[in-house]
Amino acid sequence: MTHYVCFTGGRDTFGPAVDAAIDDVLHFLHLFYGVGLRVMHGDSEGVDRTAGRLAETRGIPVKAFPADWGRGRGAGPERNKKMAGLLLSWEQLGHSVEVIALPGGRGTEHMVDFSTRLGLNVTQIPLDEPDEPVYEQPTLGV
Repeated sequence: MTHYVCFTGGRDTFGPAVDAAIDDVLHFLHLFYGVGLRVMHGDSEGVDRTAGRLAETRGIPVKAFPADWGRGRGAGPERNKKMAGLLLSWEQLGHSVEVIALPGGRGTEHMVDFSTRLGLNVTQIPLDEPDEPVYEQPTLGV
């Protein structure tokens, strides 16, 4: 079984705390899912590209979904809907999927809201509580 995880977060959300949080999540997921782990992101500065870079250093396959900003302001939400739709289709095929959301702005909020409305598992990772674990594996309903 493959586990698809989509990272989302702010374009201005970066730095050592973000790197550590994403790396902790990737470490746990990679231990749990091994070679079955796949990462996707929206190819924006900040969280998206940081997650992609850190996943690649672990040998995890990564797929970026850049928005086509030539299509106007709706390009970000269109891209988010595409990523969430792919996650839903993979889940319907029997794979496990989730969205990992770090702090961000309207684009992150849209991705979280749309994914939640589709019934996808969304895990929000706070950055303001450094003494707390950054990630806990959601129950898989087994």
